[in-house]
Amino acid sequence: NLGEESFSAFNDPKGEFTWKDAYAFITNCEKGIIVAHPNPKMIGLPSDKILCYKTSRKILEQTCKDVTPEGVWAEYWWPVQPSSDQIARKVVFVIPVPGTPYQAAASIFNETTTLEELKKIK
Repeated sequence: NLGEESFSAFNDPKGEFTWKDAYAFITNCEKGIIVAHPNPKMIGLPSDKILCYKTSRKILEQTCKDVTPEGVWAEYWWPVQPSSDQIARKVVFVIPVPGTPYQAAASIFNETTTLEELKKIK
């Protein structure tokens, strides 16, 4: 557990935590912000600014509320590219990092796998 020292690795869009259109990021539910993300515009965003493009639900608030020690799957709709008007379904797995205020999350675009199917493999 490198703690905050690991954030630079998560912030690298060409690093080990990014693959094609999938990436991992770190949130801090106590502060309600994303603290590490390959898109620098996402870092420090307050949870009330991180909204599902289909439902306007506050994504970070929902996953922070629902996360368990074993992790939680969630879905939301997000732009396919940062400046794109094309919106697609993303699934995200969020799990707390024990002994810290942080949660590790990884998301990927997926239009077919249901949350029920994903919950069976967590």
